Amino acid sequence: MHTIVVLLRGINVGGRNKIAMRDLQQAFTDLGFIEPTTFIQSGNVVATSRRANGPALVRTLERGLSAAFGYAARVVVLDLAQMRTVVRQIPKDWNVDDASMRYNVIFTTAAITPKELAKRVAPKPDIESLKAGTHALYWSAPFATVGKTAMIKLSAHADYGELTIRNLRTTQKLLALMQAHASG
Repeated sequence: MHTIVVLLRGINVGGRNKIAMRDLQQAFTDLGFIEPTTFIQSGNVVATSRRANGPALVRTLERGLSAAFGYAARVVVLDLAQMRTVVRQIPKDWNVDDASMRYNVIFTTAAITPKELAKRVAPKPDIESLKAGTHALYWSAPFATVGKTAMIKLSAHADYGELTIRNLRTTQKLLALMQAHASG
């Protein structure tokens, strides 16, 4: 049995692809996942899977969610070890309680690695920081200058469909949920 987190991209944003979390939990149950739990409305699901994480699991999820909700589902799936790596690689100077900063963890689909995405984006080092990790890209900037950053324009980037973004607090909470789920 494998504890996984599934990060859905593009749901409940701007009134598009609206999915109620109880319906999302039911869809995961229908797809054979055990004890699916959602966290906030942005499409985060922690569950137990009989299958290990990999391309076949991603395909199963994307097909099943697309059929259940009538949209072209895209997901990023991480197992517990991968999510631990994501959190361990968070830059040491990030502080979840620093309200002056925006900290985003950018998760990529299998179509592009965090390192490849970092090479394709030209951050402005004087106002933003970008670091590629094993399973995610770490971006930060002061809220005061966030509108001037290169990363704020990421939604217009050619690779935008291959990523999903979570803030620092959500990323940390998802790992805690996965650990609690795994310990039963």
